[in-house]
Parts: sequence; structure tokens; C-alpha cells
Amino acid sequence: MSNLTQIIKYEGDNKTFIWKHPTEDFNTETQLIVHESQRAIFYMNGQALDEFPAGRYTLETQNIPMIKKVFSNVSGGETAFHCEVYFINVAEQMGIKWGLKDRVNYMDPHYNNYPFKVGCRGEMSLRVEEPRKLLVKLVGTTHGLSQENLVDKFRAQLMMKINAHLPILLEKKAAPIFAVGQYTEEFSEVIHKKLLLDYEDYGITIPKFWIEEIVLPEDDPTYRKLKELTAGEMTILREEKLSQQREIIRQDTEQRKKILDADAEAYRNKVRGITVQEELAYEVAKAAAENEASGGLANIGTGLGMMAPMAYGIGSAVAGIATNALEPIRTSFSNAQQGSSMQMAGGIQEEMPEMLSPVDETEMIQPMPQINAGGTDNFEERMNKLMLAREKGFLSEEEFERKRKEMIAEI
Repeated sequence: MSNLTQIIKYEGDNKTFIWKHPTEDFNTETQLIVHESQRAIFYMNGQALDEFPAGRYTLETQNIPMIKKVFSNVSGGETAFHCEVYFINVAEQMGIKWGLKDRVNYMDPHYNNYPFKVGCRGEMSLRVEEPRKLLVKLVGTTHGLSQENLVDKFRAQLMMKINAHLPILLEKKAAPIFAVGQYTEEFSEVIHKKLLLDYEDYGITIPKFWIEEIVLPEDDPTYRKLKELTAGEMTILREEKLSQQREIIRQDTEQRKKILDADAEAYRNKVRGITVQEELAYEVAKAAAENEASGGLANIGTGLGMMAPMAYGIGSAVAGIATNALEPIRTSFSNAQQGSSMQMAGGIQEEMPEMLSPVDETEMIQPMPQINAGGTDNFEERMNKLMLAREKGFLSEEEFERKRKEMIAEI
């Protein structure tokens, strides 16, 4: 029995799901080594018997009870038996790529239900959940099952599910052909759930499944033309959006600058101890001085009238400043008016001497009608005199009215 295999262990690669050990004759002194993420199953006469998890085992009858029932030839204190050993890799195998061989039709509602040919591709991961079920249903008496072989066995089911569900999902979204790529994550989740039941029947699960890309019909002339037009529209929209953003930024910058300038001016005035009213008084005095320099005598009179109440309303200190600043202007304006009057009078006298001949003072001075409050004058005569005095300008309207009421009260 010395020629029998003494150690049984896995010698396959990481992309293999099931690997069959080449030796088939063993005895009860043989060592079985099962690595982490592996399972070992003894297979005899087309039947899966004992299963071993990760660990190191000496093949004794208590460890392989099912084989003992089938084969119990004892020779020299050792039990020799003939069987097959399969190692099943139960680690999750990732990066398994897939892709549709044939594309599906998508009737795009945005372009008069034009039938675009759409495909997809992606990746998934696989993991063996029930080693015995996979071994019995897919392997049988073959030498093993690689990742590629497993994907090939399930490719038809995979393509059938995607071909059936992808058009339905696209139709529900009713998105333009150029926008279907944004739904890859959602489509992945739906198709993933549909595939799980098919794989579970073989003791396999799909921990991850995702669509990497919706393959668009780049070879379709209609699609290319629409793509060019859409790209042009998107460029215009982006430029308009950028222009609007720039304008918003410009307005915001100007507003912030105004606020900063106002804050800076207020701070300077605070440091100098000048209030807003005082600042305004300075500006008025400055404007008046500029008007004087430019000869605007008519405007000065108006300006002085406006500045007077302002000077009195801004405090004694600034009022004094304003008064001192306005005094030369006031004096200059008065002198200018007097000189202008004298010059005008002289000019008139030279041009119209006959109209300016001496006049008898007695003719110029007329006595003011006397209004006798009592005596022999009757009321009508007194009222006529009162009215005559108002017409001659000896009484103001207010004085006339007051006097009239007094006369009426005496009746």
C-alpha cells in the first residue's frame, strides 16, 4: 500500500470553481488538506458522498462514514478504497465580464419612435453557496469547472434575461437615446434580482452585478446626425448658463463693492468725528463757492436761502464753519447787487433824460386817507376810505381785513 497517495490537496488556480484531484486510490493513512474558502467532496459511483470543510484530516473510517458503507475491504490493518475527490472553491470570484451578443431595439419616443439598436456590457461576481448541488448538477464525472466554463454555461440564461428586461426598462424611462446611460445603476439592480433565482437552482449566487455601459448605436447615421445637433444645442445652453452666472457674479461684486465703500466712508467720518449732516453742509458750502467762482450770482441767492436753515440745523460747530464759509459769498453777492443797481440807474438816466427830470415832491407824496374811527362820518364813508387806503397800498390785505371787522363790530 506504500504506492498509494499520502497527501490530497488542491492544486488548481484561483479562477477555478471545481477541480478534480487526479488520484483515485486512497487508504486510511492518507492526509486530506482543505484550504480556507474550499470544500472537499468524495465522489464514488456517480454519487457525492462525504463533504469536508477547511482543515487537515487523516482519512479514517470515522471521518468518512458514507465511504465506509460503500467500500470496506480491510487489508493489513488499512482500509483501501477507490473514489474521486473534488475541491470546490467557495470564495467570491470577481471581475467576471459579460456583454450582450445581439443588441435590442429601443423605440425612442423623443424621435418619433425611431428604432435604435442598444446593447450593454458589464461585470459580475459569483460565489458557490452549495458545493454538493453545483457538483451534482453541472460537473457530474468531468474533471472540473473553470470560471470561463461556468459563465459559458449560464451565458444563454444571462443574455435571455437582459434581452427580456432591458427594453422594458428603457421604455418605462422614456428617456432620449442620449440620456439612457444615466440609468445604468437602476437597471443593474432590477436585472440582478431577476438573475438570482436562476443561479440559486445550481447552488451559485451573484453577490454583485452591474451594467458598466449602455452601448449606443454609433454606427447608425441617424444617431450620429442627432448627436451632432444635440451637442450644438448643449453648447449653446452651456454658454448661456455661463453668461448668466458671470452676470450674477458681476452684480454681486458691484453690490459688495458699494457696501465696502460705504462702510469705509462711514469709518473715515467716524474717525474724523463728522456726521452725515455735517458732511452735507460741507458739500453745500463747496457748491456755493464754486458757483461764486463761475459768476452764478443768481444761483447764489437761491443757494444762500437754502443753506441758511441747514447751517442752523447741524450743530453750533459746523454752523459756525458754514457761516464763515458763506460770509464772503454773501458780502460779494450784496455788493454785486448794489453795483448792478447803480449801474442800471445811471444807464437809464443817460438814455432817457427827459423821463428823469425833477418832480415836485408835493406831487410824489400824497397824504394817506384818514380813517376816522368815530365822529360824524357814517359807516359807508368810513368803509370807502378804508377801501381807498387798501387800493393805494397804505394798508395790507391783512390790516384791511382786521380794520373792516373792527368797524363792523362797532355797528
